[in-house]
Amino acid sequence: MIGWSGEGGFADLSTYHPALLNLNPQRTVASSFIRRADMNNEKWETTILSDTAHEHLVAELSFDGQFLLLLDREEGRDQLCVAFPAKDGSLGSRIPLPDFIAQLNAAAADLRR
Repeated sequence: MIGWSGEGGFADLSTYHPALLNLNPQRTVASSFIRRADMNNEKWETTILSDTAHEHLVAELSFDGQFLLLLDREEGRDQLCVAFPAKDGSLGSRIPLPDFIAQLNAAAADLRR
């Protein structure tokens, strides 16, 4: 699969996480662009994709080349959800982003005690 890369050309999207692209030849990725989330830490990478399996844009977040999570807005711009890769390579359950952030903050607060 080929998609547009914000770095100035077309990118081979088959290198992205298979759960996101599903590597299904009937599935088309319309476009993508890559941006670095932190110019001082080039290990973070965000890829924004539009593909036929999702009604809206999705964002794939990676750190040091490892796929971490997928953000989607399938239920609206204000209702972002996050999904993590499962052991079999598929995506796990969608979790509302505010719920995930609250649990992450609670766990961090517990560790600081």
